[in-house]
Amino acid sequence: MGRYRVHLDTDIGGDADDLCALAMLLGSPDVDLVAITTCIEQGGQRADMARTALALGGWADIPVIPGRDTLFDGSAHDFQLQDSRYWPAVPIERALAGRDATEVLAQSIASGACVIAIGPLINLALAERNHPGLLRGANIVAMGGHVEMPGAGLPQWGPAMNFNFEADAPAARVVFGACDPLIVPMHVCMPVAVREEHLERLGAGGPLSRLVGSQCQLHGRGNDMAGLAAACPGLPHDILNFQWDPVACGAALGWDCVRIEERPLALVDGDGGMVFVSRAGDPARRVVTAVDADAFNEEWLACVSRV
Repeated sequence: MGRYRVHLDTDIGGDADDLCALAMLLGSPDVDLVAITTCIEQGGQRADMARTALALGGWADIPVIPGRDTLFDGSAHDFQLQDSRYWPAVPIERALAGRDATEVLAQSIASGACVIAIGPLINLALAERNHPGLLRGANIVAMGGHVEMPGAGLPQWGPAMNFNFEADAPAARVVFGACDPLIVPMHVCMPVAVREEHLERLGAGGPLSRLVGSQCQLHGRGNDMAGLAAACPGLPHDILNFQWDPVACGAALGWDCVRIEERPLALVDGDGGMVFVSRAGDPARRVVTAVDADAFNEEWLACVSRV
């Protein structure tokens, strides 16, 4: 039994990094993945994608529960899914489709599992609304948050590019008003990427490792990552996709290559979106401040190549 009991809350089926994170958790000998919930659903298709990944390695016993198709306030969204090129046709079971994602999430929190939220924070906000006080003291890691602008040579993306918070800002406000998640801001993750040079090791792994490599290649070509790297010399020249979500998992698992510090931070509405600002008297929050990209990639590849 692993040292870390983890509940993954994900919007898998957008960028490839959600699959990169899931494969990393499955390949880590220290992790017991107790459940997966999905958000910004489209008729359960994201949950089906997660089940497909699990089926490739024989993890059918891990429950996958789809969240709502709507945002926190019940409004619709139009976020797109990966097309059929990204996913193999694998028989899957939908036996748990009738369960409520927020109730399963609440059960995981009550049991002491770490919740790694790598999508918009809708399920956590709904769980707090249904069970006031649930999130207080919960072990939550949230991928996202604008703390400062990226360094020289990196894409100069501001808070508007912070999808996980900006896609449903009311949900983010509920969560950060109720608890103090470990924050994994975008700017520290930018130098960490799946690269062309990693494809050989991914291809030599199991079926899920090979799927990770295939998705990363498709993502790189479909999003002109080569062009982005040419314009931003701080990025790896052969970048295929950013490792936003795996870095959040590494932070949750206490990987030495991920530095975590405490800083006084408050979440406020700024120009272009929500930002964390440091002000005297604000409560200290845990935040990832740096990642050793080479060390992270080596540890991530070791995990993923097992699956």
